Amino acid sequence: PAEEALLAAQAAGEAPERLTESAAGILERWPESEAARRVLRALEAQSARTRREALFDRAEVALGAGDLSEARRLLREGQALGGDRTALRQGIEAAEAEASERAEGEAVAAVVLALEEPAAEVRRAALLQHLTLKPPLRARVREQVSLPCLAWLEEAAQAGPQPALVEAILALERAQAAF
Repeated sequence: PAEEALLAAQAAGEAPERLTESAAGILERWPESEAARRVLRALEAQSARTRREALFDRAEVALGAGDLSEARRLLREGQALGGDRTALRQGIEAAEAEASERAEGEAVAAVVLALEEPAAEVRRAALLQHLTLKPPLRARVREQVSLPCLAWLEEAAQAGPQPALVEAILALERAQAAF
């Protein structure tokens, strides 16, 4: 009778707290009660779904606010509870890709701007910064700035971003300008 009352209460949509209390009471008295265990498993699953959906909702809010790291963290927490929101995951990935592209564009623009400066120290710093860029970004810089030293630097860049390399390239550039 206690199990039947529990199952009827579950079917009627009884509050989860009361169902948990009733199921725990039944298990205390009849530890072998499969019905009470089934109700508790269903309650745990519903609780996990509710927590997961709340995490996904919070992730969407964070994504909308531009807080990508928080959105990614909340998405991972929700996924750990056994679910996924494909559109949310794709939105975060797209926003991260956009942020990465924007940062790369800003890095290229900063190097281009600095390379256009006549001051030797600024150009030296710009050439060193150019060497730290990934090869596709260095190519974008070379597309925007026509300096022979960039081609020389690219050829020698296999050695890595070394200040001595930049000094040598600047010396070559000065020598070429002198002729």
